[in-house]
Amino acid sequence: KSVSEKIYLVLDIQEGVDYSSDDIDYPKRRSIDKKDAGDDTFYLFTREFYGSYSDADSPKVDSWNMHTQNGITIPAERIRLLTDSNGNTDMLHVIMEMYDLCNNVDKKTELLDDFMEYVKQRLLEQSNKDVQDDPEH
Repeated sequence: KSVSEKIYLVLDIQEGVDYSSDDIDYPKRRSIDKKDAGDDTFYLFTREFYGSYSDADSPKVDSWNMHTQNGITIPAERIRLLTDSNGNTDMLHVIMEMYDLCNNVDKKTELLDDFMEYVKQRLLEQSNKDVQDDPEH
């Protein structure tokens, strides 16, 4: 699927019912296990990928990365589509808006700065091309 076809879903989940904050984040656990065995490559990647909001030395899930427990199904009425403030549902527009909001608040987005500039430029170019290709314009 292209980026414009991918979406984010918001789950209305509850601690102790749908998930546990004591649950294990298996990719983090694997990275810790590999580090303990002498190969810290995956650990360093995981630490960078998860960022400063995570404790890469703990196998527990982070509060921002909750997942449902095995065997738990979330009813459809507790799931909604995440949209940006303009009603766009594709993940790229949602990420762009979140980037802009976070960048204005805490400046911890430096890893995404170049990518976001590229994305915004490409979207602008595509928008200009669409206008030029429009027979009614």
